[in-house]
This record gives sequence, C-alpha cells and structure tokens, in this order.
Amino acid sequence: MAVGRVLLTAAAGVVAGFAVERAVVRGRLVPPGPSHVGDLTAVEVDGTRRTVHGPGGVEVAVEVFGPDRPGTPQLVLSHGWLCTGRVWHEQIDRLADRVRIITYDQPLHGGSSPPHDGEVTLDLLGDVLATVVREVAAPGPLVLAGHSLGGMSVLNALRRHPDVADRTTGVVLVSTASSAKGRPRRLELGIRRAAQLRGVVRKLNPWLRRSSVLRAVDRLVAHPSDLTFLIARGSQGERFDPHVAAHGHEMFFASSSDALFGPLPALLGLDEDAGLAIAARRPLTLVVGTEDRLTPESLTHRMARRTGAELVVLDGVGHVALVEAPEEVAGVLARHLGVQLGPRPRRGVHGEVA
Repeated sequence: MAVGRVLLTAAAGVVAGFAVERAVVRGRLVPPGPSHVGDLTAVEVDGTRRTVHGPGGVEVAVEVFGPDRPGTPQLVLSHGWLCTGRVWHEQIDRLADRVRIITYDQPLHGGSSPPHDGEVTLDLLGDVLATVVREVAAPGPLVLAGHSLGGMSVLNALRRHPDVADRTTGVVLVSTASSAKGRPRRLELGIRRAAQLRGVVRKLNPWLRRSSVLRAVDRLVAHPSDLTFLIARGSQGERFDPHVAAHGHEMFFASSSDALFGPLPALLGLDEDAGLAIAARRPLTLVVGTEDRLTPESLTHRMARRTGAELVVLDGVGHVALVEAPEEVAGVLARHLGVQLGPRPRRGVHGEVA
C-alpha cells in the first residue's frame, strides 16, 4: 500500500512538473512558421495490413503498399527503436506508385507483440525480418533498407538467413552501426545503464497500471512535451523541427511500454560485422547525418572503410534522417530499385493536399 501511495504521489508530481516545464520552455523551442516536413501522421498511399505469425510467438504487424504486379521492384523497410513502420511514410509517398513496399513493426513496437519469453535479441529481430520476407514478399529480388535498430536487424538477417541474402540485390543502411567499436566505452555504458532500469519498470508495472496512475499518464502524454523537443533537438541537429519530435512522440506511445527497454540488451556487445561483409557483396549505401548523436557519424565511416560502400553524409541532419531529409533518403532507395523518384507529396502543414 505504501508503495502505491508513493507511485501515485510521484505520478502527480510528474504531471505538475510537466505543466511547469511547458510554461517555462514553451515559446523558446517552437520556431515560427510551418513545419518543413508537413504533417508527419498523414500517408497519402493506402496500405494493406496483415498479421504474420513470427518466431518466438511474435505476432508481426505488416503493411504493404504499391502495385502487386509481376516484375515490380520490391523494397522491405525495417524501422528503428521506438518507431513503427510508418516512420518511412515520406519514402512510401514518393515510391509506392511504382514499387511494392513492405513495412512491419518490430517486436514490442506498434502493432507487433512481444515474444513469449519476453527476450528481444538481435537474432530474434533478424528472424522476424526473414519471416516477413518469406511470408509477404513476392518471389524474386528485393532491396532491404534499415534505420538504426532496423539496420542492425537487416545485417543479422543477411548473416543468418542465406535465402534472404540470396534474394537481396541492394542494401541501404540509415543512421545505424555494425559494431560499437568506434566508441565502445561511451555507447556500451549507456546501454547497460538503461538495460538495468528494465527490471525496475517491470516490477512497478502493476502499480503503474492503476486507473488513477493511467489517468495521470494520459494527461502527461496528451500533447508532446517541450522536454521531448529538447531531447529530440539533441539528436536531430541543426534542422531540428518540433513536428518531427511530435511524430516520434506519437510512435513511441503507439508501442508497448516495454519497447523503451526491451531491445536495449540486444545491443550489448553489438557485432554484426559479418553481416556487413555479406551486405557489401551487393550494392550497399550508408546514410548518416553529421548531427547524429545516437549512432554517430564515426560509426558509419568505420563501416564505409571496411566495405568501400557508397557513403551519403547529410549535413546538419540528426538521427532520423528518413524524416529530416526525406528527399535524399528516397533518392538513395530509388537508385537501388532502378526507378525514378516520384514527385514530392504536395501536402500542407496539416496534411491536406495543396
């Protein structure tokens, strides 16, 4: 009972702190004028949704866009930590009129369930991606692309699933890494510390699910916090857009609460250099922003030196390059697919067709 009262008091304090934080910081973070990326929740192309039974009991939420005709180029997109498949919405808008695009939600994220044993490993993520390819992709070649944690999933799938590697005619890795060796101490210590908190969150979960606490949390997340914007600015660089932070906020709260800590142990001792070597046997492009704080540019340069891959460095762009620099990322994908890039979606600030 005492623990419950402490948690309720803490929740009330968080809500109060949130209100103060908004009052103090509001107006200093949100620049005047419209977002340069428009309404990130609007995807103009309709997708077909389905659920795939994946490894470890994971129910994988999949969405397929574009024409279903023989010979149509195929693209499979793997998203990063605390995102969903819809983080690729700008690339979907530009390519889905001529490319069959498959997106899916990683375990614990979006509409996908956790594994039965609750353990999220890189092997599980690679197995999920391989299952999506086998169950959803049409026969024939395809291009694989991954952002952040999704890029690591791509490398794992290529290393451990030869049938997927044999079908892959091109690979695009955005803001990711094959190893933490570039900055091992800083990266691994941060991951270990976050992973330790996972057990604490699980122990508190029964109390956190009380209706009174949930109402407080609902108030907390009803509108994206300015503190969220401050954190996002730290990873997005000079072209920071608060609308990008708001979109990331929405994707995070569309996922299981365990998505915050569940995948982190999978990154301990990250070593997918063998998968990177397999990726380099076909056309490979590495994309990174100069202001990426989460997977720093140095890690991408390390991969480029090991493979001789095409390197695309986006000046002033942070970790979510596919949202911050959508045209450039879409152009890289189009080149790998052998298609012309479609027109930029003509959307206004709120997603209406201009």
